[in-house]
Amino acid sequence: MQTVNAWKQTADGKERSKLLTRKNKIDDRMKAGEPAGNAYLIVEEVERYQHIVNVSSQMCNTRDDLKAEKMKMKDKLDAYQRKHKLEPKSVHNEIECIASNNGLDHGATFGGKYNGKVARKVMENPEPIYDGIRNILLSNKAPHITNEYITTLCMKVVDVMRSWNKFFSLLQQKAPTEADRAIADEIAQSAVSKHVNLVKNATPKVHIAGVHAVDQYLRVRPGLVRLLIEHWVERNHQEGYKTEQQFRHEPKIERKAEFIAAKLQKKHNPEIQQQITQVNKSSKKKCTLLGKYTRKRPPAEAISPSPTKQPRTRRSSFELELDMCLPVTN
Repeated sequence: MQTVNAWKQTADGKERSKLLTRKNKIDDRMKAGEPAGNAYLIVEEVERYQHIVNVSSQMCNTRDDLKAEKMKMKDKLDAYQRKHKLEPKSVHNEIECIASNNGLDHGATFGGKYNGKVARKVMENPEPIYDGIRNILLSNKAPHITNEYITTLCMKVVDVMRSWNKFFSLLQQKAPTEADRAIADEIAQSAVSKHVNLVKNATPKVHIAGVHAVDQYLRVRPGLVRLLIEHWVERNHQEGYKTEQQFRHEPKIERKAEFIAAKLQKKHNPEIQQQITQVNKSSKKKCTLLGKYTRKRPPAEAISPSPTKQPRTRRSSFELELDMCLPVTN
């Protein structure tokens, strides 16, 4: 079925846009008490406009009906989930009991969702958790689902969890050996391939793990990458969020992807960044020569220190550990 946006790009859709623009001009002139002039529509154009508007209205009504039906289905699904959460022996609550018995507690933050500590516990020892989940799924499965499918799925999830645990444990080592560094790429590729085969999708973090993480792990000083992982991830989240916000009003996902790709390409292109730096330097020099946008600073003796601000003497454990990992320079 053709969507409304796709129909607007066709010949009929473009003709409707032109006729609608002319009709709006006539309406504006009539409201202002002015003659229509050359903007009037002849009889054939009025009939054509009415026909195209009817086609557009039917497509919009179909779209709105589908949206309403989707909202009804979502409301029914939410009501079904809320109902089963209240039943003591529902599948949801049985799985929650397994998680609680294995020490997997909901975090107080993030809306009561499971946090990174829980994920680490699952990756370190996934068998007891997924053995219990497998038994629950087998006893509550639909007739068309086979026992072999559920058993195989749970085994694959356990295998993926253990593979990711090997990968992250390797990157988190304080003093990795040369043997550990030699098998880093093999462990990463194994985890990524198993993950993609299971979920049929590669997120940005999975891409980083398979393409960039091992390269950085081998380039920096042994033990340093574990201190930079969280910094990289959080910075990726922040920069990605800013870029997404810049183009959030673009309705077409293809154009939004093109804008984001162009933004990232511009940011990581050294020639473009060098040109931007040169332009900024030249503009600052002009402002200095003209005496504009410069602020005279008071002499150093005129600035009195704050009586409440104390000099920082203590350093965080992260800074001390980072200094130990960085190479010594003269």
